[in-house]
Amino acid sequence: QFVTLGEHCFIGGGYRVPKDVPPYILAMREPLRFGGLNTIGLQRRGFSPEVLQKLKLAYRFIYRSNLTLEQAIKKIEKEIEPCPQTDHLVSFLKSSKRGIIR
Repeated sequence: QFVTLGEHCFIGGGYRVPKDVPPYILAMREPLRFGGLNTIGLQRRGFSPEVLQKLKLAYRFIYRSNLTLEQAIKKIEKEIEPCPQTDHLVSFLKSSKRGIIR
């Protein structure tokens, strides 16, 4: 009831959602965690391959590198060419009050 779900995210059925779920991802397993980019859903909604690449790289910084969330946000802002979707992702991450699923 107190978490925020990002747009175009996909959450497996029956899972407890203890923290905010960032936009554009698959969330699965118990405890709930990042399962990858929601590529099929985003393609169906008309996201371009270039945008998908930028989002994939952004989530690699967040989940696959050994950076804190703040460091990952700075790296996204510095190394990825801005687009509305990455701007929305960064805004979501900065405004998260409960923290995001890891």
